[in-house]
Amino acid sequence: MTTAAAHTQHDAPVPAQLEQLLDRHAPFRAIPLVPEISVFYGRSLIEVWEAAELLAGGPLPAPFWAYPWAAGSGLARVILDHPEWFVGQRVLDFGCGGGVAALAAARSGADTVVANDLDAWALATVRLAAARQGLPVDTLHTDLTVPDAVWPPCDIVLCSDLAYEKQLAPRQRSVMERARKNGARVFVADAGRKYFRAEGMTLIAEYAIEVPRDLEGVEVRTARVYEMTP
Repeated sequence: MTTAAAHTQHDAPVPAQLEQLLDRHAPFRAIPLVPEISVFYGRSLIEVWEAAELLAGGPLPAPFWAYPWAAGSGLARVILDHPEWFVGQRVLDFGCGGGVAALAAARSGADTVVANDLDAWALATVRLAAARQGLPVDTLHTDLTVPDAVWPPCDIVLCSDLAYEKQLAPRQRSVMERARKNGARVFVADAGRKYFRAEGMTLIAEYAIEVPRDLEGVEVRTARVYEMTP
């Protein structure tokens, strides 16, 4: 999940140190809705956050990369249920967070998968999760919402758990619309985020997913997965 651009100023730690942090505070495990893949799953937001800031030696944005978010999990379920859509395709996961959708695309036989985020810690987490499962996932640390952004070749774009911030939501929407205009299939998932708009999208699936209360403020979120129409 891509949030504020401030993420770009925080370099990722040494992989071995991040791996140790995650194993201690966000155990690697399968997700109930998506048992085919495993991700790092924080036991407590504050616990992971404090450990990350201790490792970084200073303040960090919230460690949203240490969780499989509800919409991403719903999108991963759709991907795994429809591998025929992804086999041999070039996939871009825009705002990947911990990478659950990107990992699902790789598991489903995509030719290439590129996980993109503004947060270098998120991308380092995705690389660790992919390596543990032998899944081929590349990472791209750049802001795709800027007009001169260089995109990797892609047939499919995945977007989930975005639209948190009023200022960023239109820019994120423009990424999806640009991808669709250029001929890519665009799959979008949302779990009730304030600035999400479903106009121009077709609902594919809906799931009620248990979520950590300390992360979401509720115990269940409804994840809806859409495909953007031409």
